[in-house]
Amino acid sequence: MKENSVDKFDSAASLHVLAKIVEYGQLSPKQANEAIEVLVGFYGAGSEEQILNCGDNELVRMYKEIKQQILERVC
Repeated sequence: MKENSVDKFDSAASLHVLAKIVEYGQLSPKQANEAIEVLVGFYGAGSEEQILNCGDNELVRMYKEIKQQILERVC
């Protein structure tokens, strides 16, 4: 699950924007799915399954927590 620094920066910037949207409003199902895709990319994974099966319990916990926060904002 490696990613170059430019991709990591792009993912971090996208997550920051999405976090502000989530903080102040609701997300459409499409926006939520896009946010989760960005989150997966931020972790350097190609899929959610790769994160869930990585063996790092703390990383999996953080991923699930952030994903849940995104899903709670779906209108």
